[in-house]
Amino acid sequence: MREPMQIQILALELELDLKHRYGLMVGGSALWRELGYTSYDAFRKAKQRGRIEVPLFEVANRRGFFALSKEVACWIATQRCSRQQAV
Repeated sequence: MREPMQIQILALELELDLKHRYGLMVGGSALWRELGYTSYDAFRKAKQRGRIEVPLFEVANRRGFFALSKEVACWIATQRCSRQQAV
């Protein structure tokens, strides 16, 4: 199977799972956990340093940052497939 197709299939599966668990947006502790951070402080520092590769946004009258489930799923799938190639 070609790599882009493999990424697309995995991303779709992950997106469905994330949407089922969190809805269209992922925020709060779910966001930093899904992105692989062990704590909010690690997430916050990575954000300050511009190291988070998923587009984050704020929502009016809500605390914290959010990301679209689709973009989180795509990022996870890309990380998985690119790391698989490196090993």
